[in-house]
Amino acid sequence: MKLKVLLCSPYFEGVPTAACGIVNWTRNLYDYLKQQNTDIDVELLPFDRSVDLGEDSTFIERLNSGIKDYISLIKKTKKKLKKNHYDLIQISTSASLGLIKDYFILKAAHKRSIKIILHLHFGRIPELAEQNNIEWRMLNKVIKMATAAIVMDAKSYKTLKEHGIDNVYYLPNPLSIAIINKINGEKGQIQRVPRRLLFVGHVVRGKGIYELIEACTAFDNIELRIIGKAHPNTKNKLCDISKKKDNGGWLNLMGEIPHEEVIKEMLACDIYILPTYTEGFPNVILESMASACPIIASGVGAIPEMLDVDGDPCGLVIRPKNVDDIKTAIRKLIDDNKYKASLGEKAQKRVNEHYNVSSVWNQLSSIWTEINEKQ
Repeated sequence: MKLKVLLCSPYFEGVPTAACGIVNWTRNLYDYLKQQNTDIDVELLPFDRSVDLGEDSTFIERLNSGIKDYISLIKKTKKKLKKNHYDLIQISTSASLGLIKDYFILKAAHKRSIKIILHLHFGRIPELAEQNNIEWRMLNKVIKMATAAIVMDAKSYKTLKEHGIDNVYYLPNPLSIAIINKINGEKGQIQRVPRRLLFVGHVVRGKGIYELIEACTAFDNIELRIIGKAHPNTKNKLCDISKKKDNGGWLNLMGEIPHEEVIKEMLACDIYILPTYTEGFPNVILESMASACPIIASGVGAIPEMLDVDGDPCGLVIRPKNVDDIKTAIRKLIDDNKYKASLGEKAQKRVNEHYNVSSVWNQLSSIWTEINEKQ
């Protein structure tokens, strides 16, 4: 009999541009599974949010939106559990207020003696443990209620182990086959544009976007392309910063574009930069690695592991919230074409060897099987 798993994770079917890293993870894995004949039956329950609030939204607005969505998701999950038998439930979570939702779903699973896995899609665990705040105590509680937890980076794994949490596994994020095929399809057709810098992601303060633009005002003859959804107020603030240099003509706020166009932009950029404050296992770094980009990124979450900074580095790591670090890294790369090419080639080789979706799926299926067989 097949192992039956209910995967509770955001998916946003029909939306061409992924809303967040967890969505990309879900799509990469689930879309791969739909093409495979496996001995595990995976049913997806989309945990999609109804509203994508901007960074200027108030705490009360986020709280009200979260409560409405989480009540709906709890009800949907309970309904599934009443109608169907599952051996395992896996919930993708980014913690914060979502831990309340996770708690009530765990309670419902316990009533039916169903094993449940929390997949922690964030890299803030070491910081939360150090702060020992309410979120950390709630996270401890729900992990201990779960059968197991999955983390995406070695620091988080080590932190949980040091705090006596043994039911934890490490699993990297996968790079989708579709991305590899897109890159291979464009091979040799796109040339890198000298001194073109690229950022892809949510255009919010927490991604380090303000520091990035401030740092870029120190350079002549560069172009910075920013791809991603931005609130109008954020756009205005970023443009004001950019005008410190050449009246801001070097900054190109491109908004959201189709994913295949994002890959083309990665293949054409001279340097990819992600100066984020916090991260889990960013898919955008996987994609920039696969595109052989020279990469500058904050040393948070799984990024140091992804770029192999303690081995044979395939990118430069900077401190978050540090304009000078961004400037130094750009200076180190901007005119050294040989060094940039070397980093890009190593990054592409590493991502294809370590983070392909079939390898990650094999690891996840082994985790599921092991947990299911435990008494």
